[in-house]
Amino acid sequence: KQWNQRRVRESNGSNAVSGVSSTFASNNVTSTLKLSSLKLSEGGNYSCEKQDMSSTWQLVVYSVACSSNQLVLTGSTIEVSCKVTLSQTGVVVVDLTLDGVKGVTGDDGTITATQTLKDVQMDDSLAWNLVIQGKTVKSGMVDISAYNSSGSTCPLLSFTSGSLECDGDSCSYSCPANQYYQSGNNLLSSMNVTCNSATSQWSHVSSSNPMGDFPSCSAISVAKSRKLNADITMSGASSCNDGMKGGLVTFFTTSSDYTCFTDNTCKYTVSDVTCSDVNSVVVLSIVVHQKGSSSDGVVSFESQLTSNPTSVQFDYTPSRKRSTVSLTSTGTSSSYELECEDGSGQVGKECLTCPSGSYSDGEVCQKCAVGYYQPNEGSTECTQCSSGLTTITTGSDSITDCTVTCEVAAISNGYRSPASGYTVQTGTSVTTFCSSGYSILATDSNSQACSSSQPSCYQYCSVTKSDKSSISSETNTLAFKSSLDYTCSEKEGSTTYSIMCSSEGEALDASCPTMLWIFVGCGIAAFVIIIIIIILIARRPRHKPPPPPMPEAGVMDMVTDTFESFSHSIRRTFNSPSPPPRGGGGGGPRRI
Repeated sequence: KQWNQRRVRESNGSNAVSGVSSTFASNNVTSTLKLSSLKLSEGGNYSCEKQDMSSTWQLVVYSVACSSNQLVLTGSTIEVSCKVTLSQTGVVVVDLTLDGVKGVTGDDGTITATQTLKDVQMDDSLAWNLVIQGKTVKSGMVDISAYNSSGSTCPLLSFTSGSLECDGDSCSYSCPANQYYQSGNNLLSSMNVTCNSATSQWSHVSSSNPMGDFPSCSAISVAKSRKLNADITMSGASSCNDGMKGGLVTFFTTSSDYTCFTDNTCKYTVSDVTCSDVNSVVVLSIVVHQKGSSSDGVVSFESQLTSNPTSVQFDYTPSRKRSTVSLTSTGTSSSYELECEDGSGQVGKECLTCPSGSYSDGEVCQKCAVGYYQPNEGSTECTQCSSGLTTITTGSDSITDCTVTCEVAAISNGYRSPASGYTVQTGTSVTTFCSSGYSILATDSNSQACSSSQPSCYQYCSVTKSDKSSISSETNTLAFKSSLDYTCSEKEGSTTYSIMCSSEGEALDASCPTMLWIFVGCGIAAFVIIIIIIILIARRPRHKPPPPPMPEAGVMDMVTDTFESFSHSIRRTFNSPSPPPRGGGGGGPRRI
């Protein structure tokens, strides 16, 4: 049989031909097609041809995504779900169950099973099971840990594997048995985190890990090859001799402390033993190789050599005519060379299966870049998110991590959790904490879904009050743009007053008036009223006297005659020539 070689386009844009191998045995030719790191897009029809006959096989690729293990507050209600996505529907029969709840097929062909837990009081585990064509192909657990926060201000934590134990502001995370996570060049199996009450953030939260995810754990894998290069400084001779190399081999192969050569867990060759001398210092070198699938021999050899650097002692004879020379080690140094299997990476002196959220680049494990994810361990590549979606950070291990992101807004006079500037998933709850003397608006909520507009912190207004007011003795401040109604007790009853903080930092007076101020106020009011009345009276217009009565007709005639006679006299006076001036002389008319 011959499989047609199907060319697959990888997510990085390169073309890779699927591996096809053939074997011949018992008059049968068997041809095998191997596809690694399958993607949903690689599901479909594959053809198999034999001479003039051909057949087509349908390959269905599936992926499973379940809720992460969760740490929840006691008494809370949570929803856990698992979702199966198929490369094509209607080809195989698929059943998904979560804690006895059967999955429901959606319009897009995905199958989702959801379980709701109410009033969680203790740790719990929900088992899920995926059956295809009547056969269980995958199963797992979702662990729920109940947690009494004891007043902790940090957000709840989640984890994908292992266990999490919390007590107040401290939590301890542990990998599953015989699994580890990489920290620098070391392998660790647990970590402790604490809550910083000043910032409401866990100690392992950072801009590259804004949600406080714990590292994914995986098992140590056996290296393809492992060799230890050991250099042993010897005293007792100042130059090399071929007999030294033979003496060193005899010592290691017969010593009761170095047993890897006798129990066949390590090996060497003649060319692996060398000698060098510099400045009369002799250094013997040996390369010890891993033998078989176990690395215990090489590890134990190095441990014994480095823990007791003076343990190498042997005699050798430089030549037949010379006496025996004794050599003793004075110091050792060593280095490892590893070749790990595909899907694994070197961490220190071990090979670690690359956990979910990472891939092997041929030497070490690398986290999936932003915008990529890998749900399986032991992978050699990551899968890119669909167009328009990305991940909030590196190391994503599920397709559900592909989302629309949101950057936590900046803030003055306070801080946020997750912190300002961190990139989180849209809809993530962001809690705002204000500095002393500041608060958010009374109409806002401290915890809101991440968006471009988050609550701001405003300065309180100070409130001064008296013992007769109905305001509580603890009320000394009022939030910005908030109002406060209060009453004052009086003899006739009580009066309601209201104050409002309309400017940040404003000083508000909520005291009650005393009787003295009531009398003073009444006196001032009476005085103002009297002044107003006087002003109004002074400005009132006076009435004009009535005109005199009209004289009778005879009187009017007399008045007219008199006025005409007076007018005539005046005209005559001004028009007559002036008398001559005294002392003679003429003159002109008199000027008046």
